[in-house]
Amino acid sequence: MVAFTYSGIAIGAALGGPFSEYILKFIGWRTLFYTQGILALLWGMFWFFLVSDSPSNHPKITNKERQKILTSIGQQHAGKGVAVPWCSIIRSQHVLALMLAQGSFKFEFVWGAALTSMFVVTCAYGAIADWLRKSRKTSTEFVRRAANSICSLLTAAFLVGVAQSYCHISAVKVCFAFAIAVGIPGAFSGIYVNSIDLAPNHAAVITGICGTFATTANILAPFYWGLIVYERPTLERWRTIWYTSAIFLLLANCLYFLLVGTKEQRWNRPVTLTKGNKRREEDQGAISKRRMNYTHGFKNQAYVSTEHL
Repeated sequence: MVAFTYSGIAIGAALGGPFSEYILKFIGWRTLFYTQGILALLWGMFWFFLVSDSPSNHPKITNKERQKILTSIGQQHAGKGVAVPWCSIIRSQHVLALMLAQGSFKFEFVWGAALTSMFVVTCAYGAIADWLRKSRKTSTEFVRRAANSICSLLTAAFLVGVAQSYCHISAVKVCFAFAIAVGIPGAFSGIYVNSIDLAPNHAAVITGICGTFATTANILAPFYWGLIVYERPTLERWRTIWYTSAIFLLLANCLYFLLVGTKEQRWNRPVTLTKGNKRREEDQGAISKRRMNYTHGFKNQAYVSTEHL
């Protein structure tokens, strides 16, 4: 679902480019901003009326879809806020892997070509990833590693191809097009869905943390490029930029490969106790013992029902 959702980015960019060019050429640049603003407001209205806080009270989905989602994220938290375990999220090596992978992904480049192909390949990667997981041919962890490796290795290889193209315009276009069409789509079945694997109840928080880190890298990248090519935009200096971007992708993929996790984390669902059980534990002074068992990995009843995920 995540891969299919993100594939809309490619369609929006593919249609938005020619549409914006037409408005600029025949109507005027002010109309371009008005048009985009109106579209954003219309989409916001649709979002406001169609989105629900939880699938349990969504009026437009089927019972089968509702049950599948609730089984994944937990019925007991539907419609209620869940306390965010900030310390556990920040200390998690799996979240760190996501931050590094997304940071390197944002550091390389964004280019508005081959976007229709990117849409098709993104959907194909998502379908293949789900088929591999459902058919039990391989683990979810392997699928995430493979998807991110496809993204990093192919994109890095095509960036090296750009560096070695000697400014041949056709070669540059081909390398960039293939990087976007077959390289980048792998991320949408890897790092961009991994937060849901780890903690469905806190995927938004994890995505926000990783997105902030990635956006910071996205802001710093042009400054780095400016330092390299400012006043001397030679071929060798531009090669340094492409090589650096490729190295970032490869190093981040290695760290992600080692640190990635797909099992639901203990801190995804809080421990829920009835009032009677809670009072009994307090009377017996067992709260500290329960916390110790949690720390040392003993089975916690709140998570028994999620072991099959």
